[in-house]
Amino acid sequence: MTDYFIDYTTGSDSDTGTSPDHAWKTFYNLLALTIFAGDRIMLKRGSTWPAGTDSNCRLTLVNKGSSKTVPFIVRPYGDGGAAPCIDGENVATGALSDLVCFISES
Repeated sequence: MTDYFIDYTTGSDSDTGTSPDHAWKTFYNLLALTIFAGDRIMLKRGSTWPAGTDSNCRLTLVNKGSSKTVPFIVRPYGDGGAAPCIDGENVATGALSDLVCFISES
């Protein structure tokens, strides 16, 4: 099981993404990963990803091996603050389904 941390405010896509102190900024690095059962995608409270103006801020996950009984998890982390937000402003109506995309290879 691996936790991946993403924080649009203070993260960096050149970091490891495996701890809150080394969080990624966008979802870009997730594209190269295959998400397995038990993995967690941790989104920083108070962060807003501008998916309408930055395609790296659209969340796409490739699932391999998780199931209803052993899923992968997307959840917020951090104390207080607003829920994480993937902002679809300026995204064409037909492309709204691309804001969050889960692809299953299991």
